[in-house]
Amino acid sequence: MENYPITISNDKDVHHFEVGEYVHHDEDKCKYKVFENGAYVASFTPDEHDFLHICQNPGGLNEELLHLVADQIEAHHPMGINDNIRKLKYEKYLDRLDWFWIGKYPCKIVFCGTGNKA
Repeated sequence: MENYPITISNDKDVHHFEVGEYVHHDEDKCKYKVFENGAYVASFTPDEHDFLHICQNPGGLNEELLHLVADQIEAHHPMGINDNIRKLKYEKYLDRLDWFWIGKYPCKIVFCGTGNKA
């Protein structure tokens, strides 16, 4: 796969990175390498749930910036990592809704876009 660019705005700084994905990686090596101005600055590896974790940080980037980079990489892969995130966020959303009963059946209150209860 070719490298692809991502741009991160952090406070007043704008960072332009290039991400390389190594599809045939093994457990001992990082799957995603990140470059800034041609220099290798960080890498990430997915866990068993496809969430990215910092693998190496030779550029000494701050952790907040690294998490923003990981978010962008995850968003770039909608068929894998992003589906897991979407599912977890949806489950978290459902957990916050209130339960009510219709006869003997439990239901959740769902709010419509207008703010009305359905």
